[in-house]
Parts: sequence; structure tokens; C-alpha cells
Amino acid sequence: MTVAPRVFISHSSEDKDRFARALATKLRAKGVDAWLDEWEILPGDSLVQKLFADGLQPATAVIAVLSKASIRSRWVREEIDYAFVKRVNEGSRLIPVLIDDVEVPPQLQSTLWHRVKDLSNIDSDVSQLIDAIVSRKSAPPLGALPPYLAAGGRPARVQPSDWFILELSAKKRMQDRTGLVNRQELLEAAQAAGLSGDDALDSVEVLDRRGLVKNRGALGQRCVAYSVTTAGFGEWLQGTSQGLDSVLDSVCVALVNTQQRWAHEVAAALGQPEAVVDYVFEVLELQGLVSLRKSLGTRSACVAGVTAELRRRLR
Repeated sequence: MTVAPRVFISHSSEDKDRFARALATKLRAKGVDAWLDEWEILPGDSLVQKLFADGLQPATAVIAVLSKASIRSRWVREEIDYAFVKRVNEGSRLIPVLIDDVEVPPQLQSTLWHRVKDLSNIDSDVSQLIDAIVSRKSAPPLGALPPYLAAGGRPARVQPSDWFILELSAKKRMQDRTGLVNRQELLEAAQAAGLSGDDALDSVEVLDRRGLVKNRGALGQRCVAYSVTTAGFGEWLQGTSQGLDSVLDSVCVALVNTQQRWAHEVAAALGQPEAVVDYVFEVLELQGLVSLRKSLGTRSACVAGVTAELRRRLR
């Protein structure tokens, strides 16, 4: 069973007829246990006992009605002081409600207050106050992040948009050795991932300057197509693959100890994607450990020669 929130209405008796009673009545009709002195204090009761021990102490929230009359009331000042200390010590709610143009007491000036504009129609005010009483926020539900922000494996040093553009070409290279992404493909993929076209083109330029992609521009166009470089493909593999160093070692062993020279042959023997082996071939060539034979029209790379230095490393 849900326990109704208990709310103390701090107000001047002069504001009871014009606002406090109607507010308390409407709150109770909405399931809020509003405490109003005229309903709770009987002849012969102790005012201090009723107001502070029975009213304020168990309240989960205090509504302080601020008016020309209440800011002069000693009782209201005492109730606000009590509620302020209770908020600090217990985290209870203290909600200032202005029904006149008055100066807010110093202890409430750092608190967001609610202003009632029409005392003859307070239904919307009641709804807003209930939201405040139960700490219910009116923000719309939180949606999913744009897909380009949710990509896995991204190093912390790489911006999400840059990683998305790099990955787009790297994944294409896994299927096509060129890894070439034309402008239309780029813009369509960016739009589907929630990334603006301008931001996507900016990322191509940034990655090109870093040597991670090759930007193929043209007069009057920032990008006609682009493709991932060896360095860029390696960056992506490091972020998404496990054991890349061991793959490199296995490729070296295969090249030294077998007659396998084509990337697709080594890939089949090692159970690795051909694009990954092809990348390792390029790395070894850059290190001067192998020479590659590159033929137009063929997808697979071929090692033309293995250096003595590579053989020596494996001894």
C-alpha cells in the first residue's frame, strides 16, 4: 500500500479563505495528506505541540504560503525556520508559494519558488505542486543515443564522429580491399547514424590530416570518396580485435616456414579474415621485412620476398 505524502501548509490566518483552505482541499482530493491547522487543532490543544510535533515534524514536505500577511507573521517565520532546518538535516521538501508580490525571506531566496497567478483558478498550480511534493519531473523520456555514439571499441582519444567515419571504411575494407566509400554512401550512412553531413565531412578531413584515411576530393567538393589507410585500418583493428599482435606473429611464421605467399592462402590457414592478413602484409612491408607484389585487378596481396631479418627474428 502506497503511503500518501504528508504536507504541512504554513500560512497566515488571513490567507486561509483566499487560498490556503482551497489548496489543502484540492491536495487531499489528489491523494496528498495536507495538514491544515483548522482541521487538526481543537480547543484546549497545545499550539506548539500540534504545529511542530504533530504537523511539521512528520511532514515530508512543507508549503510556505508567502503573502503580505504571512511575511509579517511570527508563527509563519517560526514554521519556515523549522522547515528549513528539517530540509537541511533530513532532506524534506520546502516549497515557497507566492500569492502576493512580496520579498522572499532570506532562507528561501536560493530555493525555486512557485508563483500563483490566479487565486480563483489554482488547478494547474495544484498539479505543479504535487509534482514538486513527490519530486516528479516533467522531462520527456530519455531516448537512445544516436548510433554513431554507441560504436564499440573507440579509443578515448578519438572523437565519436571520427571513429564512425573510420569504421565505415574499415568495415568496407573487410569486404573490398580498396575500402573506398563514395560521398553518397558516406552521407547516407551518416544520416542513418544521426550524424550531420557537415560533421561527417569534417571527420574525413581530420582523419586525412592524421593519416588514417585518404581523402579523395575534387574542385568544389570537400570529398568525392575516401578510403582507410594502413594506419587507419590498424587503429580500427586495435580497437575492435583481440590478439592482433599474435596474428602478426602467426603470419610471420607462415611466411617463413611455408610456401604460402598469397593473403587469401595465409588467411585460410590461420582462420583469419583476408583483410586482416592483407593488413599484416602491408605492415611488414612498411617495416622492410617483406616485399609485396601488387597487381591491378586482384583483391589479394602477395608476398614476393621475405628478408633475412624476418627469418632471423623467428629463430
